[in-house]
Amino acid sequence: AVEQIGFQVEARDWNPVTQNYNKYKDAIATFPYFKTNLGKTDSLRLTSLSKPSFDPADPARPFVMFTLEIHYPEIRRNE
Repeated sequence: AVEQIGFQVEARDWNPVTQNYNKYKDAIATFPYFKTNLGKTDSLRLTSLSKPSFDPADPARPFVMFTLEIHYPEIRRNE
């Protein structure tokens, strides 16, 4: 059996000029738990980034939507 665990984080960056989505990705990558358990450098990837959009409730407030994918290393079990 092969165990493959991963998850996605879908979020909005309400200040796309400062590219907080990259800061968020870097914060996850340097967090001790993830740094220890993820392993490979491609285990954490920015997989999508939308064009700037505006909130219908506040048209003066732009945002971008982004998705981060996080994958743990495969574990092979021979039981």
